[in-house]
Amino acid sequence: MIGEEDTGKDEAWVMKLTFLGTGDFYPRSLGHNSALLEWEGTRLAIDFPASNAPSLERLGLGLHDVPNVFLSHLHEDHINGIQQFAYWHEIHSRMTGTGRKPRLFIASNLLDDLWSAVRPGLSLTTGGVRELDHYFDLHIIDSGHPAFELDGVSFECIRTDHVPSMVSYGPLAKPYFYFSCDSKADPPLLASVAPEIERIFHDCHLWDLKIEAHASLEDIRALPPEIQAKTVLMHYNYLYETPESRRKFEETVQIKLASPLETFTFTS
Repeated sequence: MIGEEDTGKDEAWVMKLTFLGTGDFYPRSLGHNSALLEWEGTRLAIDFPASNAPSLERLGLGLHDVPNVFLSHLHEDHINGIQQFAYWHEIHSRMTGTGRKPRLFIASNLLDDLWSAVRPGLSLTTGGVRELDHYFDLHIIDSGHPAFELDGVSFECIRTDHVPSMVSYGPLAKPYFYFSCDSKADPPLLASVAPEIERIFHDCHLWDLKIEAHASLEDIRALPPEIQAKTVLMHYNYLYETPESRRKFEETVQIKLASPLETFTFTS
């Protein structure tokens, strides 16, 4: 069955994907682009911007209810909530006595730069000097063969073309979805994965100008119709932050926009 918006019915399902945010670098009410995956009692966040905390609260969840995070790349709007996430998990584990640390899934060629980015906020504490593994159970993904498995689901980390010389990945979870994170359009890649998955969640800036680091609507509309039919656009600009503006876009363009807190359910 094709991934559909969650109807709230108590149906059998394999995986749910809920958008915690759908916006770009300046998202206003959309929140920065991020998603929460849930299956068989497991939760995994794709990226962790600061806007995730209020979004999780709107879902009735706390930061401590997300035990796993995958980081796609290190732009600020994708990692600016990771320090808050780390500190809250430590405090919550101390309050509850669990001693548990969240698992951080990150490619080996991103690890050092991540620590450089967050070290000023996480290394010096009242308890002494800390390293990243004080806060996280690190699951370092081999950048030569970027993939990981979590509770029965395999994720291939597709190297994406985002900013020159910048390392960035998009998770591919067959037979469910490909989530591009920040990426230009890659028609050969999309053509190769589309037959094996139900949905393509793709970055599309929607600004009326050329932005070299992201896919444009023109790029998406140049894809074959069968690929467009599987595609849901995300990481778009604030001109589409209202339900009415998104509805008008979808009626005109015939391509779906993800909405904040919208859930897609993938069934077997």
